[in-house]
Amino acid sequence: MAETINTKLGGLRALLVVVHERQPRVQVEPGQLDSSELITELAQRYDRDALLESETGDFRELASASGLEIVDMVEINLKVRQARYFVGKGQMETIVERAKEAEVDLIAISAPISAVHQRNWEVDSDMVVLNRYDLIFAIFEDNAVTAEGKQQVELAQLKYELPRVMRSYEKLDTIGGGSAGTSTIGPGEQLTQRVKDTHRKRIVQIEKRLEKLRGQRDLRRQQRVRSGLFTASIVGYTNVGKSTLLNRLTKGGVLSRDQYFATLDPTARSMHLPDGSKVLLTDTVGFIADLPAELVTAFRATLDEMAGSHLLLHLADASHIRVVDQIAAVRTIVQQIGLEEMPELLVFNKIDKADPEELEQLRAAYPDAQFISSINGDGIAELLQRLIRQRQDQPHPLRPPSKEEELAKIMED
Repeated sequence: MAETINTKLGGLRALLVVVHERQPRVQVEPGQLDSSELITELAQRYDRDALLESETGDFRELASASGLEIVDMVEINLKVRQARYFVGKGQMETIVERAKEAEVDLIAISAPISAVHQRNWEVDSDMVVLNRYDLIFAIFEDNAVTAEGKQQVELAQLKYELPRVMRSYEKLDTIGGGSAGTSTIGPGEQLTQRVKDTHRKRIVQIEKRLEKLRGQRDLRRQQRVRSGLFTASIVGYTNVGKSTLLNRLTKGGVLSRDQYFATLDPTARSMHLPDGSKVLLTDTVGFIADLPAELVTAFRATLDEMAGSHLLLHLADASHIRVVDQIAAVRTIVQQIGLEEMPELLVFNKIDKADPEELEQLRAAYPDAQFISSINGDGIAELLQRLIRQRQDQPHPLRPPSKEEELAKIMED
């Protein structure tokens, strides 16, 4: 019997619905590839069945990390999104029937269904329906340890839920009424508005606390910059082995599990390079494709730990079928937080698990990348030498200016 994860959704029985939306593959003539085209070809190098399996596995991992007990799973190929349920009505009815036969507690859908879609599913099926974002929020809530981390997750959830507070109490409006010529607001709408007002007040409270913490972090970063200590921030898709690498390099004893979002709170550890110089390594929350914008915003104070670094150590999973897509997802989030100009060293981890032929393709597509295994230590010595060269070539960190520095520059002008 599978172990039940003690989480918000732990032990709940679920039917997973994996929706596959696939764009037509672009044909590329063999032997006619430059570096950028080779990367494109790598992203498409697997046949359709393998890509579908990867998408299915990704959502299964996400559901497992949230604590759900996966009872059954349905895969759907979707060509056109439908207005009412996102999928077709017949597909929706088949899924609901299967879910009720399996006696599950809820249905979890991988597609980015909107609040309207979600509500239509729940009203017409009389079942709880979760989307991909709901699972991500549940995992973040479960894995947040510090008070700051918990507040960041709560802020993200409130911002996510605010526009989704719909007329859940519309039945109460039938008793609201009003005489002719009046515009009485029914009790259902009044209750919905009170819920929204409560959300907004709590959002303001949390934002003020996090802004204060962000100021404290900024002061600590400025102190590190003045000290001249070379700093590298480890970033990457969730579950690529960031904490494992940090532990190998620094013997830091950081929590490392083969699970999505096992660690959320930032960790900093110092180490000495082979030439005797000192380096500070920081590990931040793992990224994922389609990460809710509310989480990116809420975790800005934590992600700002990367600001002030000399280098982004971008870790990628060389053995993953969609590694190219994962690299793109991470770079998108780095751009969202304004750090796209920071130097990046791309490091492919888990080469011990990668297919040799596919590994050679990655080496050809990314000639400047480093290839390592955090588990057995392959390539670690070469990585340390790369860090030495990076330290010598980048004496000053590229970071967004603080508010005080921006103001000083304005005064000078």
